[in-house]
Amino acid sequence: MKLENIKIGASPISNRIYVGELNKNQTEWKNKVDVTDDVVLAMITYLKNNNNNIKGSFCSGNTKVDFKLTLDLKESEIK
Repeated sequence: MKLENIKIGASPISNRIYVGELNKNQTEWKNKVDVTDDVVLAMITYLKNNNNNIKGSFCSGNTKVDFKLTLDLKESEIK
């Protein structure tokens, strides 16, 4: 698997986040790995390092999307 061919996507069916390679038409996964827990932990760490919130925007086609992510972390002792 070449690094430049790796894609990341969220499945609306399984509600999981995958990393892998898509077929030639970019319509189906050729192979994939579930990285949901890693992505969630990375986002928690990223948000904690950015005062628990970030704002930004991105373009998808001809649509601009503005977003704000806020972390409301509640830690508890595991018994």
